Amino acid sequence: RALKVVCVGQGQGLGTINGSPITGWVTAQSTQWFAPYVGLVKMKSDYANLDVFGFTIPLDTNGLNGSVELRNFVQTP
Repeated sequence: RALKVVCVGQGQGLGTINGSPITGWVTAQSTQWFAPYVGLVKMKSDYANLDVFGFTIPLDTNGLNGSVELRNFVQTP
């Protein structure tokens, strides 16, 4: 039993293309699961995109794509 939370974030992104500065919007989404009295038990990065010049460019998240899952825990008083 866990609460599923989908988080979507957006912010301004700055970068360069062939040495020229660009400004666009970065949008990302992750899904997280929280269990009672435990907290975060699993997290998955769904996507990250850069919107610039009317184009949506998927960002290479190098290790951000994937998931994190709690496999064991010890409850303390």
